[in-house]
Amino acid sequence: MAALRKRGLAYKLLSEDTATIQKQMAVDDYEHSQDFAMAVLFKQKQYPEYTKDYIAFTQQLKIPVLIIAGTADHAVGIKGYKTFAFPEKTVREIEGGHLLYYENSAVFKAAVCDFAQQH
Repeated sequence: MAALRKRGLAYKLLSEDTATIQKQMAVDDYEHSQDFAMAVLFKQKQYPEYTKDYIAFTQQLKIPVLIIAGTADHAVGIKGYKTFAFPEKTVREIEGGHLLYYENSAVFKAAVCDFAQQH
């Protein structure tokens, strides 16, 4: 993270588009979310639920699950969702990074609405 920040590239974990990051900063409580993100990354004893591996548990959830994955989401990995074993999963890969609700909001909203209407 430090190396990415030093090179001015840390934003690429969330989005390829700096305008998306600017929009997020203008709308979200950016300072608070940054503080929380840093606490999760560097104070893992304080937030152990964020570093626990829940993959095996996913197969036990017997409810419909919508997985929305960004094609360029480097914060969680572009293929990380493939490890989820939800029995009733619907996967929507959407063009964009980690902030799809900003980057591709119309497609994101349609995916959520379609899923909700079907279930």
